[in-house]
Amino acid sequence: MYSFFPIPFPEKLKLSDKVISGAFEAFLGTAYLLFGLDKVQDYLFVLLPEWEKTSWADPSVNYRSLLQTYLQALKKDFDYFYDFDSRKKKFVAKIVIDGKEVSLAWGKNKKEAGREAAKRLYTILVGKRKKGSNV
Repeated sequence: MYSFFPIPFPEKLKLSDKVISGAFEAFLGTAYLLFGLDKVQDYLFVLLPEWEKTSWADPSVNYRSLLQTYLQALKKDFDYFYDFDSRKKKFVAKIVIDGKEVSLAWGKNKKEAGREAAKRLYTILVGKRKKGSNV
């Protein structure tokens, strides 16, 4: 019945596709937070062998999404603030966590500035986590 889901379902249990997909997404998100992207990819390639690993090697990583997931897991309050730097003629993005400015970056538009600020902060946070920090 639900062959893609990792646990067997009783035949009497009727769940909508929306409920099943939501539960599966939550399962994958938890697995990602606990075990990392490589383990989740390996699991998905077992479930869906027609996907090739090369399709995952996209250089345009969504750091905003990764950072959001990371900070929500830590129950941190965060926000993006944007401004225009008239001297540099570029947009500036600031990321504030629990009231403290923690990342700053410039870009030709708001999206680029926000992406760069998220990339810088995520890289720092993941690096600290690997070294054993609590952040």
